[in-house]
Amino acid sequence: MSHKSKRWMAVGTACFGLIAGGVFVFNREHPSAVPLIPIGHLSGKLPLEREVEAVRQPLQPTGDAEADAQTVLESLQQLAHTTQSFRVRQTRHYTREMSGFAPIPSLIAGIRPNQLVLRYENWVGGLVFVCNGDRFRVNCEHDLDQSLSGSQRYYLEGAAPDSLDTVLRHIDQLSLSPPTHAFPELELMALLPFTDNVAEFLGSRGWGTVKWMGSEDIEGRRTEHLVCSGRVCRLKAAAGSVASREAKPADPDSDPDSEPDENKLHLWIDADGPALLRKVSLSDFAMTYTDWALNPILPDKTFELPSRHGYQQIAFEFPKGGSWIGRQAPELQMQTLSGQSQQLADYRGKVVVLDFWATWCGPCLRELPVVAEIVDEFSDQDVRLLAVTNESDVKKIHATLDRIDVNVEAVLDTNQQSSAFGVASIPHLVVIDRQGDIQAVHVGFTSGLQESLREELARLTQ
Repeated sequence: MSHKSKRWMAVGTACFGLIAGGVFVFNREHPSAVPLIPIGHLSGKLPLEREVEAVRQPLQPTGDAEADAQTVLESLQQLAHTTQSFRVRQTRHYTREMSGFAPIPSLIAGIRPNQLVLRYENWVGGLVFVCNGDRFRVNCEHDLDQSLSGSQRYYLEGAAPDSLDTVLRHIDQLSLSPPTHAFPELELMALLPFTDNVAEFLGSRGWGTVKWMGSEDIEGRRTEHLVCSGRVCRLKAAAGSVASREAKPADPDSDPDSEPDENKLHLWIDADGPALLRKVSLSDFAMTYTDWALNPILPDKTFELPSRHGYQQIAFEFPKGGSWIGRQAPELQMQTLSGQSQQLADYRGKVVVLDFWATWCGPCLRELPVVAEIVDEFSDQDVRLLAVTNESDVKKIHATLDRIDVNVEAVLDTNQQSSAFGVASIPHLVVIDRQGDIQAVHVGFTSGLQESLREELARLTQ
């Protein structure tokens, strides 16, 4: 990557990550930027195209916390079947060590399948994301410190994503880097009901185990409290590259519930009527949701793209489709543990299973031997397993593989390219056919993985 490209990646990270999180601010008293777009025409009571009739039975706890959570998630998913448009106000709150920072209000409105607007300001600057169905544009401006030469203004623009699901799945890539500790997906968590599969999406972000914790009152409303933890390990950005959230060796038999609470996602969802999100919390951040409008008639100018005048462009393109299935696999530069260079293109003509993992990831150490055993069943049919890690300690990798007694072709992701495959948490399995197209993706070590992978490899080797 050229020096210029790296500079624009850094600018992009500041553009979304700093504006969204506001976490690297040195002067909280610095005045806000001039509003990018007024939001008054989306405020207050809006006329409705039709009422949402929520036919929903109260949750009857079964004693199985995961089954009860799945019932609540199904109610949340059902919201998408009865809602064509929506508007909600959300507020980002800072908690724990960051509780001194002021809350950041924002507003989201959308029309399925792919019209969306998000706009807000904070003490750093302001941001507006608009997708009109054909094109999207993100305008942001920030002024982090008086030492900078005035307010910096940038915009990203491209062809519209095909769905709200795509937007939510790839929102972190608007910073042109892997997810930062500002958790940019929280900004659009209101889109959770509009994902293709709520439970699968949560798993893809590192929260594969969801449990019902009980009913709680949120500002006078009865809600169902869910906590999401990991059968997968979440990745974060560190110094511009993907890094682990923990450095110590993993115990493959560790319980996902034992991870620190700051790594868990908490959801509070209305217990009565439509299953609306009321609160989400993660680490030092919480989002609260008020003023929901379901199926509102939104004003004509709601999805008008903001002006580019005075803004400098940064290149970005949403992947086509919320799913990676059917897309050409990105290139991947690798290095074997013995130091030899390889690339994914070298395996064209073979069926390739990429298993993104790490020595510190407990679920990975349970999953990798299972995957290796299944792939070995197809070893005489040109099926190859590449266990890809972004770690560099070759001795530690060898020791870990010896400890779990698995013989696999482990390779190093030398250029930190896992984000090009949408890897936000691990284990993350990608199945690629002989033509180099992605045919399956599995995130986490789930109960149906063995059967699914065996069927996929049988189909691809016929």
